[in-house]
Amino acid sequence: MADLDISTSQISGTLPTTIGLLTSLTNLALISTNLGGNVPTTIGSLTLLNYLVFNSNNFSGTIPSNIGSLTLLTMLLLASNNFSGSIPPTIGFLPKLQFLSLQHNKLNGTLPQSLGNLTSLYFLLIHDNQLSGSIPDQLQTNNMLCVYFDCCPSLCCTSALNEPCISIHFPSNQSLLPCSYQTNPSPAPIPTIPPSIPIPTSSSIPPISTQPIPSTSLPQSVPA
Repeated sequence: MADLDISTSQISGTLPTTIGLLTSLTNLALISTNLGGNVPTTIGSLTLLNYLVFNSNNFSGTIPSNIGSLTLLTMLLLASNNFSGSIPPTIGFLPKLQFLSLQHNKLNGTLPQSLGNLTSLYFLLIHDNQLSGSIPDQLQTNNMLCVYFDCCPSLCCTSALNEPCISIHFPSNQSLLPCSYQTNPSPAPIPTIPPSIPIPTSSSIPPISTQPIPSTSLPQSVPA
C-alpha cells in the first residue's frame, strides 16, 4: 500500500499506534475527520512518506518530535487542529520539505532556529497560533516563495504563485518580532507536484487518492 486517504469521513476515535506498521506508505492523508487525541509517536516509523496531511481534524497534544525522522517529506500539513506546545526543532531537519502548514492550532513558544535549515521550503503557514520571538535569520536567504503569518492570504501571492512575496504582518501572533526581508529576485521554480495533489491553500488540500481506502484498512493489533 502506497497511499492511504481517509478524508471527509465520519471516522472518529484516535489514530492507532499500529499506523506505524504501514511502513510502505508514501502518502498519508487524514482530512476533515473526527479523529482526535495525540498523534502516536509510531508515525515516525513511516520513513517513506512524501506527503503527511492531517488538516482539519481534532488532533491535540504536541506534534511528535520524531516527525523529524521522515526525511523524504516534501509536504507536512497539520493545520486546523488543536496541537499545542512548541514546534519541534526536528522539523528543521527535513531536507526535502517544501510545504509546512501549521496554522490554526494552539502552538506557542518561539520558532525553532532549525527552520532556517529548510532550504527547499516554498510555503510556511504559521498564522493563528500563540508564537513568540523572532523569525530565524536563515529564512531570508533560501528560495522561499511565500510566508503567511496572518489570517489574510490576500497579503501574499494574490495574483500568481511564480511571483516572490513575503508577509510580515502579525495580527494573530502579536508577540512575533517583525523582521526586514529581501526576497530572492530569481526564486527557484515550484517543483512539479502530481496533479491530484495541487499546491495547498490556507487549510486543506484535495484527497491524495481518488479512491479512499476505508478505515478498516488500518491494522488493529501488532502481529505476534
